[in-house]
Amino acid sequence: ANGWAVVSTNANNAYGANYGTSMACPAVTGSLSLMYERYRQLHAGVDPGSDLMKALVCNTAEDLGKAGPDYTFGFGMLNARRAVEAIESNRYFINAIANGGTASETINVPANTKQLKVMLYWADTAAAPNAATSLVNDLDLTVKEPSAIFHRPMVLNPSPLNVNDAAHEGEDHINNIEQVIINNPAAGNYTINISGFSVPYGPQQYIIAYELVAASVTVEYPFGGETMVPGEIENIRWSAYGDEANTFTIEYSTNNGANWTTINNNVAATARTFAWTVPATITNNALVRVSRNGSSLTGNSNADFIILGRPTVTATNECEGAVQLNWAAVTGASSYNILQLTGDSMKVIGNTSSNTFLVKGLNKNVAAWLGVAAKNGAFSGRRSVSVSAVPNSGSCTLIAFNNDLKVDSILSPNTARKYFAAENNAMAPVTVSVKNLGSVPVTGPINISYSYGGAPITETVNTTILAGGSYSYTFSGLYPVISSGYKYNFKCWVTLAADANHLNDTAYKTVKFIKNNPVTVMPVTEDFETMPDADFTKAEMAIGENSFFDFSASTASGRARTFVNTGFARSGNRSLTLDQSPYSATTTTVDSLTLNYNLISYAANQLRFDFYYFNHGQAKNSNNKIWIRGSETDSWVEAYDLFINQGELGQWKHGH
Repeated sequence: ANGWAVVSTNANNAYGANYGTSMACPAVTGSLSLMYERYRQLHAGVDPGSDLMKALVCNTAEDLGKAGPDYTFGFGMLNARRAVEAIESNRYFINAIANGGTASETINVPANTKQLKVMLYWADTAAAPNAATSLVNDLDLTVKEPSAIFHRPMVLNPSPLNVNDAAHEGEDHINNIEQVIINNPAAGNYTINISGFSVPYGPQQYIIAYELVAASVTVEYPFGGETMVPGEIENIRWSAYGDEANTFTIEYSTNNGANWTTINNNVAATARTFAWTVPATITNNALVRVSRNGSSLTGNSNADFIILGRPTVTATNECEGAVQLNWAAVTGASSYNILQLTGDSMKVIGNTSSNTFLVKGLNKNVAAWLGVAAKNGAFSGRRSVSVSAVPNSGSCTLIAFNNDLKVDSILSPNTARKYFAAENNAMAPVTVSVKNLGSVPVTGPINISYSYGGAPITETVNTTILAGGSYSYTFSGLYPVISSGYKYNFKCWVTLAADANHLNDTAYKTVKFIKNNPVTVMPVTEDFETMPDADFTKAEMAIGENSFFDFSASTASGRARTFVNTGFARSGNRSLTLDQSPYSATTTTVDSLTLNYNLISYAANQLRFDFYYFNHGQAKNSNNKIWIRGSETDSWVEAYDLFINQGELGQWKHGH
């Protein structure tokens, strides 16, 4: 796949071009993911084998370099469309063969076929260390034409002086992937033969994939469904077979093919891409057509695509929790969709015919990512580059903020651990801070409510909250305190008849009273196996409901994880890692995991703390250490230097 100057997301929320397998590999991975998805749709959710997927992507690839496989381009450039079509058309066989065995399949090749490609692939048994050859099970492929002519796989000369030679037919006893290529095959039935030349570890499952390449022109991009922007350059891409000496004509239509406009009528016969400046026409019925001059070979986009301008957006903080978006009018736009990042997707949160939009109800402590997309009637253009804002300031002078009360925060109770000095914080009455965001005073009665999972408690307050002012209120109604510990999800809200903005009326807070009973049995072993597969990105006590562990970080990028993927754990499935998300090359984050054990029963004993840690190749830092203290009031004492004592890459090390 292409790995040269690929534009993608970059560090620190930027875009940029990058090079190499770092860019090619994601394209292959994403394409294979779509192939897996399509296979599952056609096979009741069953996953295909990786051997089938490999055979299909290799056999449907667009040949590059010298004809057939070569040492520079392998089997060619990935073509995910053709690979998916091979899945949909069942152009493959799955079978197994034993030593000395034979098997065959018959396929029909229709007239006007430009090329037949047949591939054999098997996931071979691993060779012994230092074996003379890495191939263990050796299968052979031949293809017989209707005229009884046999074809063997394309093989290369591995001699250093001959690696640039073109592939030729021959026997292959080196590779576990073989491909037969027949150009301009005659119509009729072809027999695919497989033999188990040497299968010491059998029977060996194998895949046969076949591709029938017709004389044709196929527009690969724009395929359909894309959104393009007037004035931008798009690379039209196509594949073509037949009449190879003839040039191409490229055209576009803005009315679903009723009329065509010529882009260029003399594109080189060897070209497969063309840089096109998108016209300033507003449409959702655009098509591109590529035709081979002097022949009937032609192809156009599989479906319509959209041409519509893209807004350029700026964001300003208007008030706590509110951001105003501004953009210039887009030609042809009848309205604009407003989008916000929710989870991992940009979701539509509003629509306007104006060139401004006030986004309210945002968390004042969290960066909001917002974007705008122009609409023309029912269809939408490409979304703007998103803008980010932390809505923690602003003059709040807009009329929209008058009589706007928000629950700014739930001040108490707060999470605490039993037997610690602050344990009473988890039993304190509910106290909230209510803020008037407007530029005029708000006078009661004001209803303030809270719930903790039980019956809601509502109390009425007769007070005046000045413009931009805050008011703290402590409820007289209490929640039940459970001495053995609890976890309540507090919800608090304010109700004012004149308040038209309800997006910021409510605040939430999880409060834990963490049990901290004395340890009475030694040793205490923690392998994290009882914890959920979870990411922790906010400071939290008793993460994953494990009463012993607290997490904190010095920036919003800090993260603790109990599961990354298989292979991280020393045993079982769980381990605990500390890192950044998203990663920043310029911001240093200090992650901390604090372990809390009530060891009052062992106050007179010597205790030993053992642990295992793994070197994942992370950057070394002199502050990577473990500290210990006897109680929450004692000073921390350095117990172990992870920086000095780091193990070898990929190795667990035992510390104590």
